[in-house]
Amino acid sequence: MSAHFVGPALDSLLSQACADFELIVVDDGSTDETAAILHAYAKRDARIRFLRNETNRGLIFTRNRALQESRGRYVAIADADDLFHPQRFEKQLQFLRDHPACGVVGSGVEILNHDVRKTPELAIYTEDRDIRFFMRLLPVLWNTTTCYRRDLLLEAGGYREGFEAGAEDYDLWARLLPLTRFANLPEPLVKVRLHAASVSAEGFRCQRNVLRISARLIEEFLQHPVPIELREQLHCFLMHAGMESSACERAFTLAREFYHQAAGVEASDTLQLFGNQLAQSAWTQAQYQVYAARRLSRVMAGFALRLRPKLWVQPECAWYCCRWLAPGWLRLLYHRGFRTITSDRRRPRPISGAANLR
Repeated sequence: MSAHFVGPALDSLLSQACADFELIVVDDGSTDETAAILHAYAKRDARIRFLRNETNRGLIFTRNRALQESRGRYVAIADADDLFHPQRFEKQLQFLRDHPACGVVGSGVEILNHDVRKTPELAIYTEDRDIRFFMRLLPVLWNTTTCYRRDLLLEAGGYREGFEAGAEDYDLWARLLPLTRFANLPEPLVKVRLHAASVSAEGFRCQRNVLRISARLIEEFLQHPVPIELREQLHCFLMHAGMESSACERAFTLAREFYHQAAGVEASDTLQLFGNQLAQSAWTQAQYQVYAARRLSRVMAGFALRLRPKLWVQPECAWYCCRWLAPGWLRLLYHRGFRTITSDRRRPRPISGAANLR
């Protein structure tokens, strides 16, 4: 499936300003022209080490094989369907050399759709404290931008089975959190191509694995169990999806506990970033629940207004107050149709292999 993209990807890697590297390319039992293309490139450039799985062994096996075959101090990940800035290796290696406490560095990305039209660049978290905090909620790096100290990858055990199709990188980062510091270079050093056959597209189908990892990280942060169903509800809450009142209340309780716990340990600017996002989610959910769960709606609205006082001067604040004061029969009518209304209006966004939370 990579034959159409692998040539341009290899060209962008072989054109790096930092020319002293080995490029380990593993063909995972492809049945198209990919193997022939890789073999031809390997004959032309001695930096390429071409390996082939005789049968399709899957992403985890293939990445671990490449890791075991590598011989350098640093390992950079490169997917076969992406394009790489000529200074990607140079800038990331220099950053790791200048910051010995940092073991993982990513970068910004540009997104290319299937016909190679560019979409706006995605904002990312660049500081370790922000990456570390928001990593508990969702993956906040793009795997194909990451560069590692090889010994850390081996210490963490590499990639683990059971987290394929977009969650294997998130699981690895979760295990690296206690071992090292993280960073993202703000400039886009990789162009990520999204198409129906890409790993990134598969990532949209791995939501439960991603939430399972997130639930584990939240449990460690709050020091009590967080069932996967509750983590799914929290995802819906934060993504502004319509929810049943009981599920919304459980998710809001968890989100508020998470915020109060963060208030005691996180840096003020990190807390403000999360507070702004949480305020918008609570404000949106308060409007969804204004008829179905009046008390819950009021509590969420009050919480949002305390976190983000600017909401007081927004036009929707006055409209919300009018709706909250609406007569009982109107609230009852809305409550009876709430399930249909919310299912038609908003659905939770699926989770990608790397998420932008801003």
